[in-house]
Amino acid sequence: MFNACPVPTADKSPTIMELEREILRMLCDPRGEADGKSREQAVLRLQAHRWRDAEHRIVFEAVAKLPGRNATELRRQLPAQATRMGFPDVHWETYFASNTSRSTEGPEGKSFSLEAFIARLRAASGEPVS
Repeated sequence: MFNACPVPTADKSPTIMELEREILRMLCDPRGEADGKSREQAVLRLQAHRWRDAEHRIVFEAVAKLPGRNATELRRQLPAQATRMGFPDVHWETYFASNTSRSTEGPEGKSFSLEAFIARLRAASGEPVS
């Protein structure tokens, strides 16, 4: 009789859902690199992504519906936008929290850029990385 047990791995790579969450945090972070133009470029690159978490999809769609805003203005308007879309119960503290995830750091503590995170997400999802 074969007893299947999960095999522990040493892989510390973030999961697709962790990558999604970090990208959304980066898009909403007023201290981050995502200005209006880079946020719009990120939205275009992520348009075809199949979001694994329904709330992540809602947050992404709300961000996409508010182009050209700076991060402070975006954060102020996102809850109302999601409510207008029919989703008043988004856990905004998840996306507005300070970036405390280790997944944003690479070797020697160097931070990954938004574009690097998008590339990692697309690669992990089996999407073209272009």
